[in-house]
Amino acid sequence: MERRLAIAAVFYTYTGALGTGPILWAYITSFVLVVAGGQWLHLQVMLSRQITVPPAVVSVLGLLALLVPYAIWTATPPDLPVFQPG
Repeated sequence: MERRLAIAAVFYTYTGALGTGPILWAYITSFVLVVAGGQWLHLQVMLSRQITVPPAVVSVLGLLALLVPYAIWTATPPDLPVFQPG
């Protein structure tokens, strides 16, 4: 699930925010990098065998990491094509 969200985020970042159309090599490269990064992260978590931070804390921090930019960019959107109306 996280990989699919990361792939979509990378794709819409370079197509929407930069104002370009889909670029095949960038799409494939972002897919490979996100999948490899997800696999590496999962391996590190599995090998550590000791998670010191409760999962609820990580979830709340992740939620705040999404909500804070959402609130800021809603009030004062940056001058990027992805934030333009229409």
